[in-house]
Amino acid sequence: MVSFFLRFLAIISVLSSGLICAQADTTALVDPSVRYQTFEGWGVSLAWWGKAVGDLPDSYRSDYMEKVFDPVKGLGFNIVRYNIGGGEDPTLHLMSPHREMDGFEPSSGQWDWDADAGQRWVLQQAKARGATIFESFSNSPPYWMTLSGSVTGAKNGGQNNLATEHVKDFADYLATVVEHFKDEEGIVFRTLDPLNEPNSGWWHYGNNQEGCHFDPRYQSFVIRAVGRALADRNLTTQISAPDENSVDQALGSFLSYPQGTRDFLSQINTHSYNGGKRAELARVAAAAKKRLWESEYGDGDSSGLNLSNRIVDDMHQMHPAAWIYWQAVDGPKWGLLTNTLENAASEPTMGKKYWVMANYSRFIRPGSVFIEIHDGRSVAALEATGHTLVIVTTNRDDGDENITYDLSHFDTSHASVAAYRTSPTEDLTPLANPTLTDAHFDSVLPKKSVTTFVVSEVGAQDPSTR
Repeated sequence: MVSFFLRFLAIISVLSSGLICAQADTTALVDPSVRYQTFEGWGVSLAWWGKAVGDLPDSYRSDYMEKVFDPVKGLGFNIVRYNIGGGEDPTLHLMSPHREMDGFEPSSGQWDWDADAGQRWVLQQAKARGATIFESFSNSPPYWMTLSGSVTGAKNGGQNNLATEHVKDFADYLATVVEHFKDEEGIVFRTLDPLNEPNSGWWHYGNNQEGCHFDPRYQSFVIRAVGRALADRNLTTQISAPDENSVDQALGSFLSYPQGTRDFLSQINTHSYNGGKRAELARVAAAAKKRLWESEYGDGDSSGLNLSNRIVDDMHQMHPAAWIYWQAVDGPKWGLLTNTLENAASEPTMGKKYWVMANYSRFIRPGSVFIEIHDGRSVAALEATGHTLVIVTTNRDDGDENITYDLSHFDTSHASVAAYRTSPTEDLTPLANPTLTDAHFDSVLPKKSVTTFVVSEVGAQDPSTR
């Protein structure tokens, strides 16, 4: 009787762990023969949190750096997008202090290389903690180059705000900053994006952030000018663009460029806030032989489920070489770490969105190759050696779901599975290890959860044995 009771408790314990199920609702086949992008990594833009956090006392700011960039204790971001500020007219006070980015050329020919100390500190710390890829980007030219006299945008939101007589000045400004960072800061920007959501109509005078409208024809004009300015300085930095708000806008802007403009680009950047033409953009980028990045996404969902859904959609359909979140630190809904930045001198709070991001960034590391998984809520990637498989699955529904993972296209004779989950009650919590049986393992996915499975010691299987 005691033996039966103990066996009964053991069965109940395994079932409650959520890692086996009697009958799967779905079977997800993982196919390593279908390979997509080699992944460069996960990243973050530094505007505006870099300025605010970088100006904090060491007792605070070092903790933020560890939580964002440390690959074991933090998110392990290895890509950084540095915002080259335009610099506002000092007589205007239109923006919140943490959004008013310093410029390096406050007036024509006058340079201030001590500006933007906070963001520059964060950039250097990111490098010291393992960041390896650096991109610079601009939200607006300096105020004195604009038609409105402000970096917040034109008096008419749909108007190009860079004065035509200052196009070369703007290109020289960006190229000079890139050159300075290489020579004096030891930071080599692989790419420079002179645009940010350029075809959007919301960059109007009085905004609470820097922004500048460029219609596609003007974008082309600016890209060529920046390309020439970089070449004049013999810089290796290449140009990325157009950094539009939606995938569809990015596709449209790139297709509008004449070939001479496309030749200046090494990389297509797109934000993925909106749009549905991911697969089409991927095809166009591949045909043009341009690297494709998802260069910005953010949302106001504190659960992290929208974030996870967007990563899955982008990876399944667009296959970007990198995936970049907007603000690592922000208010309780947008930030991965919570701090309003209005009064930043406080320790960071890690909400659910932080832990959801960690489900991806701690386990799918640079050099991994995304592979096919026949499940629209999951992504799968092989790490660089090909011997570790990572699967991340999102259950966005209101009920638990059963799933079987089919690894029959792998040699799993020496494999083992570890599992980690973020849910309303868990924060990347290690789970009981699923059992591999005949190259399959089962799991119960709790409602509103993200689960990561790390399958170690997998091997390629001879297709003839399948």
